[in-house]
Amino acid sequence: TSRRQRQMCIRDSLKTVLLVATHLNFSKVAEEIPCAPSSVSRQVKCVEEALGITLFDRPARGERLKLTGPGTSVLPYIAQVVGQYESLEFHISRLKGQDEKPYTIGLPLGRISIKTECLLMEKFYLYAPGHNIQFLFYQSSEVEACLRSREFDALLVTRVFWQEDRNKTPAFCTIPGTRCTLLHNQPLCIVMRADHPLAGQAEVDVGDLREQSFILYYDPIREGIRTGDIQTDGFLRHCQRAGFVPKLEIISKNISELRNVCVENFNWVYPTFQPNWMLPSSQIRAVPLKDPLYGSEYYLITAEDHTDDTAEMVRRFFQQTFSAD
Repeated sequence: TSRRQRQMCIRDSLKTVLLVATHLNFSKVAEEIPCAPSSVSRQVKCVEEALGITLFDRPARGERLKLTGPGTSVLPYIAQVVGQYESLEFHISRLKGQDEKPYTIGLPLGRISIKTECLLMEKFYLYAPGHNIQFLFYQSSEVEACLRSREFDALLVTRVFWQEDRNKTPAFCTIPGTRCTLLHNQPLCIVMRADHPLAGQAEVDVGDLREQSFILYYDPIREGIRTGDIQTDGFLRHCQRAGFVPKLEIISKNISELRNVCVENFNWVYPTFQPNWMLPSSQIRAVPLKDPLYGSEYYLITAEDHTDDTAEMVRRFFQQTFSAD
């Protein structure tokens, strides 16, 4: 077996582990790939032996698999490896034989996960396969600096605001030489398991979740609310208005990936401004919060002097992608 084949085999086995973590059933994963259930089991066993840990508890016949503690811990890293490898492969395949500079789109770090970046790349390739683009992450606190430096051809930007400030023009929309396109008004949502009793409702009252554990990336009750963190501040105000102090589960690293694993396996919930199409699994849902105190918007910002086919294609792609939610 060549080195290239071995690398592909490892990548495919890691992808299989992610599918098993989503479905918790070897047979369902085998149908999706497709392959024999025994092949799925062998691939998972191969990864477990390579890592030296057990990822899944194998229960009695007829019961669902369960992620082990170590399995839950390493799953976000496996997702990152797979996502980065697929992104690398795609970039290489698109850039081979092409000398022109790719059209670079900036994604806000912490707001957009690696899985979502891979999903956007896949969607864009299917939407416009003849256009050479790449996605790179930027610090979401440095939007204006990125725009002024012209480091990116376009930026996907999220804005979080108190409801009374909804009609104010964001500062990043006033920078000369840029074009600001509003893509989507995204309501505050609570992400929960698809089989949660409240998952089928059009809206959810935060008071109905007072017994739930909420995932945050720091503890605002002990540490205080960080400067400019409207999202956490607003969430605590919602809980205060409903008359309870939320039970918090703090995940400080890899929160974009790990919190979804915790929702599926521990039935925890978390507040978010992610549209449903960004969620990585059909096993979780984002349900709008009733009477939100704050909201968010997604913008695409491009340079005014970029008026070629690729720039227009990118703008239409993002408008269509966000309108589908």
